[in-house]
Amino acid sequence: MNPQGTKQLETQHLYLRKFVEDDSEQLYFNVMSDRNVFKYFTFSIHKSISETRQYIKN
Repeated sequence: MNPQGTKQLETQHLYLRKFVEDDSEQLYFNVMSDRNVFKYFTFSIHKSISETRQYIKN
């Protein structure tokens, strides 16, 4: 398989795209700081919005 990076997907009811820096605050509060969500992830919960922002940049 040849990795192609994150692709944009759009249907009538769904729009998926790569995260952008403007998503940092919402991503942090809705996902990255939620312990109930993170029990399914293999990396650590984020402690700040700046940590989430750095995650998006990488």
